[in-house]
Amino acid sequence: MFKPLVLAIAVGLFFTIGCEKKSDAQQGVKKPGYKIPTTAPAVAKVPGAVLENIQYAMLKKDPKRLEAFFIEVAEKDQARYNWIGSTQWFHKHAGDMGLRLTADEIDVLGLQELLQKGYISDSWSSREFKKVRDEIDAGTRQNIEPGMEKIDERKLDMPIFTVPPMDKKVVETLNNQLKEVLEKTPKAAFAGGLYRCFKAIPLEGWQYINAVIAPNMDKNLTTLALKADDVHLANISVGNNTDGTMFIVYVQFEKMPNAIAKLFGVTLEQAKQEPAKQEPPK
Repeated sequence: MFKPLVLAIAVGLFFTIGCEKKSDAQQGVKKPGYKIPTTAPAVAKVPGAVLENIQYAMLKKDPKRLEAFFIEVAEKDQARYNWIGSTQWFHKHAGDMGLRLTADEIDVLGLQELLQKGYISDSWSSREFKKVRDEIDAGTRQNIEPGMEKIDERKLDMPIFTVPPMDKKVVETLNNQLKEVLEKTPKAAFAGGLYRCFKAIPLEGWQYINAVIAPNMDKNLTTLALKADDVHLANISVGNNTDGTMFIVYVQFEKMPNAIAKLFGVTLEQAKQEPAKQEPPK
């Protein structure tokens, strides 16, 4: 039986999304990080090169570029570093933060089947869906919004393992269906989940981000703590593939997107309305 999130559970990397401290939002961010490259950087082979590749991909609005961080380890390591588990976690974590892929991004990545089968949506994240559902349950809203009737909450953002107890055969069937769809576009689904997570940082913010190496309980992994000044935004766990390139196995944001947007002087809505194309700052 296919077990979701086997990787994240195995390495024990779960954290909790932190709450914004008032001082973080009030102090703003004053110091830029190192210069973002204006031409595509080489594929990362050391932890120190991971951030510039992420920055470049986000500023270029190029989710496909994040496929370079796909997990391709030796067979003996696949139980710990499993691309399916990571892909599921990325999409779920992004959904919990209210982040989703646009229709254009889904087309670029070639994830139309994930969309059609209901595992992702260009209109709803799991957080947004849950908010409306909770309002209906509380009696503060009378009707669902158009399109919600097509959403299967058992699938949206791949949360099968979080659904209240279901028949084991149903769970197994849903898990196997998801695995089958993911295996058709493994790198694209993986990159799409990463891209969704990193949308938590607005375009205006990437030039201010620095990565600090932090301890990791797994000696084969390195944790990069993303910071803006001294404000801790996220942890990224990275390791080496068999060919020497870096993979990303886990991402955990410590702050919600609205709190991060405030650090850079924008609202969450402004961050979502960023221009279609933006060159990295020179």
